[in-house]
Amino acid sequence: MNTRNDNMSNSLKDLLKDAVKRANISRGVLASQIVFDTNQYLKAQLPSEAARLVRAISYVGGVVHIACTHSAASQFVSERTEPLMQHLKSRHPSAPLERIQTRVVPHFPSSEL
Repeated sequence: MNTRNDNMSNSLKDLLKDAVKRANISRGVLASQIVFDTNQYLKAQLPSEAARLVRAISYVGGVVHIACTHSAASQFVSERTEPLMQHLKSRHPSAPLERIQTRVVPHFPSSEL
C-alpha cells in the first residue's frame, strides 16, 4: 500500500512539474519561492523589531528587492546580504541570484490584487 502511495505522490509531482512547464509559469513560481524564502530568512535572522520593518517584495532579473519602512532597517539588511545570498543560493542553486537591493519606502506595497 505504501508503494502505491509513493508512486502516486511521485506521479502527482511529475504532473505538476509538467503543468508548470507547459503553462510557462516556472519563472513566476521560482520568483515566489525566492521571495517567500527571503522573508522566512529575514524573520528568523533579524531582531523582531527590525523584522517588522523589512519585507522582500520581488525577485526580478536575478535581483531580490527588499522594502524597508525605516532607513536603519535598510542599513541593517544591507550589511547582512552575503549570508542571505548564500542561503538563497543553497536553496535555489539553479536560480540566477546576482544581488539584493534594499529600498526605503513609506509603507509596504499592497499584496492585494
